[in-house]
Amino acid sequence: MKLRRLRRRWATSRLAYKLENARWHFFGYNPIGVKILAAVDRLRARFPESAAVHKLWLYCLPF
Repeated sequence: MKLRRLRRRWATSRLAYKLENARWHFFGYNPIGVKILAAVDRLRARFPESAAVHKLWLYCLPF
């Protein structure tokens, strides 16, 4: 119960919004972020069944 409340509070916090915004801008607009995203795309193509690579790929998507 407490963990749910903490997660809900984190999801609506100002810090979470700022971190999500920074992540979006880094992987969406920064040339280095674009290269990292391309590398993670290649990893995902090479290891399509890996859960860790899939989570990393989802984190790097700029949307």
